[in-house]
Amino acid sequence: MSDPSTGPSADDGSSAIPVAGSPGDGHGGDAPGWQGLRSFAAFDLDAGKTKAWREFRESLVAPSYRQNPGWADVERTQERWLARRPVYSWSESQGALALTAVIFRRTLPFPGKYFYDIPKGPLFASLAVFEEWLSWALPRMESDGVRITLAPQWELEHGGDEVETVLERAGFTRCRVLGGWATLILDIDMPEEAVLQSFRRQARQAIRKCQKAGMKVAPDDSAAGRRAFAALIEEMAERTPNLEILSESALRRASLCWFSGGKEGTLLLARSGSDVVAGALVVKQGARAYLVSLPSSRGGSGLPTSHLIVWEAIRWAKSHDCTTFDLEGYNLVAREGDPLWGVNQFKRGFAPGILPTTYVAVHEKIVRPFHNSILRLAERAREVELIRDISRRLP
Repeated sequence: MSDPSTGPSADDGSSAIPVAGSPGDGHGGDAPGWQGLRSFAAFDLDAGKTKAWREFRESLVAPSYRQNPGWADVERTQERWLARRPVYSWSESQGALALTAVIFRRTLPFPGKYFYDIPKGPLFASLAVFEEWLSWALPRMESDGVRITLAPQWELEHGGDEVETVLERAGFTRCRVLGGWATLILDIDMPEEAVLQSFRRQARQAIRKCQKAGMKVAPDDSAAGRRAFAALIEEMAERTPNLEILSESALRRASLCWFSGGKEGTLLLARSGSDVVAGALVVKQGARAYLVSLPSSRGGSGLPTSHLIVWEAIRWAKSHDCTTFDLEGYNLVAREGDPLWGVNQFKRGFAPGILPTTYVAVHEKIVRPFHNSILRLAERAREVELIRDISRRLP
């Protein structure tokens, strides 16, 4: 994608990239039902645009926090070959927002080449708008992209198949094995005891076992708390390949950019005596809370620590006016014996009678196969080295 800060200006004088269908850019036509649809991209949003984005999100049904510009600053990284910089793109019709997209541009060890990722997005209310925006944005990302991934958070049973058809026509491939396209969402808009009784008996027993053992769970968004949480993630990553890593600096950004002093999110830590044995990162958007990360230690005197901390995360969500709780993922392709099968069964303990909510799957387009193959080999080499490192540590 052309650098929004140096690309051609829209005819309203802004520094954003001009729109599909605007005068003079050679791409005519409006999305059906939308007059004068125009699309833009920029590296920053001013206060007015940030407010408009928030109002647009609030008009949609439970949009993901990952498409919130505030969360984009949490995922922003500066490492030389792993830098993730958010690009903000949107479409307008007669001055009103019709689509927003937080796009992460990841730097690669090839000069001028990038990965583009749109997690849980773009956000839109009209399929026609999405199709028109994609016809504008895709050539720009393909101009310097190696791989493009996106996953609009559109429920399959409410038109998601049509969204996937649009993506397939644009050359994307559905990646069913990648997580994130199904989840379990708990209804917690009821008395606390009723929520607890909705869990499986084994989950309730695990919670009581931890409580009787004196395990304590409390918010801890201090520097020491973030350091302990990051240490749990690092320990868990050694036995869980492909675990999404949240560094101590990312946790600090979450605190500064999102938590709002504990109103919109928190870090929970479970302690057994003086030892930190589990943690939970919970974020809130609207009336929904999300279980973003749930690291744990192999310590904890054999106690089922994760059960207690999920329960406390739900209690935190209820105390902050949430009516639903998203367990953030349920793998529909995991089979018995797979590591993710166990994760599914753990989550089922809190949602025994709930059908998974399914969304449009992650879709991927490989623009430069040679570059992508080289990077895949490098990723696999790192995985092999990780496995070797773990095996050397085993008794």
